[in-house]
Amino acid sequence: MSALRHGRLASRARQPATACPHKPGDGPAEKVLAAVWVRTYLKANPDTAGKISYDG
Repeated sequence: MSALRHGRLASRARQPATACPHKPGDGPAEKVLAAVWVRTYLKANPDTAGKISYDG
């Protein structure tokens, strides 16, 4: 399943943003997939945007 589709489905299912299966620390490809997943998740669920911390 693509990062786009999975992020959208997770958002619609009201899963937390931490449900992202891609870990940015696992290499450049995973970093891109994580960014795509989170961007798609937030686009489908914009009220979550202020609740996500990027500080680690």
